[in-house]
Amino acid sequence: MKIKVIFTGGTISSEITGKGICVNSDKSVNKLLINNFYTQTGLSDVKFTVSQPLNTLSENMTVSDWNVLLDELRNTDFSQYNGIIIAHGTDTLAYTTNMLSIMLAGISIPVVMVSSNYVLSDERANGNDNFINAVCFISQFKYSGVFAVYKNNKNENIVYLGSRLRQCEALTNEYSSTKRIDFGKIENGRFIRNDNSYNPLEKDFSKNELLLYKIKELKPCVLILKGYTGFDYNSIVPTHNIKAIVQYVYHGGTASSYSDSNYCTSYIDFYNKYKNIIDFYLASLESQQKDYYASASSILESGVKPLFDISEEMAYIKLLIAYSADDAELRRYILDNDIAFEKTV
Repeated sequence: MKIKVIFTGGTISSEITGKGICVNSDKSVNKLLINNFYTQTGLSDVKFTVSQPLNTLSENMTVSDWNVLLDELRNTDFSQYNGIIIAHGTDTLAYTTNMLSIMLAGISIPVVMVSSNYVLSDERANGNDNFINAVCFISQFKYSGVFAVYKNNKNENIVYLGSRLRQCEALTNEYSSTKRIDFGKIENGRFIRNDNSYNPLEKDFSKNELLLYKIKELKPCVLILKGYTGFDYNSIVPTHNIKAIVQYVYHGGTASSYSDSNYCTSYIDFYNKYKNIIDFYLASLESQQKDYYASASSILESGVKPLFDISEEMAYIKLLIAYSADDAELRRYILDNDIAFEKTV
């Protein structure tokens, strides 16, 4: 079995230095991860091809870094491998995983994202287990697409559908899936699918032409807004590169529509200020919701566009990819369609 391993930095490639936790510069930690796999599993028939186009802590990941990673994938002959493992930091793992889920939708092999909660030299680290379980998942070759494997605090080796992975929680170091429906888990070296109606079946994973080859460069063209009590839209001045703004809603599918004489507290007022040069969105709403709150209804009636049934992370990613596309028809396709099982309806 041949697997390509792409290292991008993050805790899984880091060490503790006098300056704190830093990415390892001589790649010795990367070699340690590979060596630990052979030592712990004894699977000498697994062959790894290693590359490292990036070496950054994931909190420092940029859209330009994403383009470097995408170029690495464009230059990879997928037919030569049983799967690909991408080692990444935990902080922005969900964003990169969601992005790759869309850009690689239709790929013929599994791509598995792995990370580590602590540096590999720390006995608490789950990075070695995550890597081993990624290989186990690839070896079964039932599913193609993008996934993430992560050992949680209950010692469960969870497999996440990449298009539904949510950001890691700050205090628990735990990931979750959209609607908390994980794709499955690894037990005793075998993948067990979560038999939930929201999860796709093996037959649902089709092979298509990848957006990877249709969109040559991603652009930092989307601004995320997240409401809170006292938020003043006047504090936001979009730069010239912003093509779309998405307001994340509260759990009831709401955002502020109240106009205050002293502050700009209304998303509608903010929309009216910039609507001639920027597209505005509201995310994420439930398409099956029968009645919206008056605040949400007024926002939608003003002309703000809704995004339905996807996570906040995926709303950002779909907009960023769509507005990086030069073709208006392709942009519409990305926003309107369920490309990588990101929708939970």
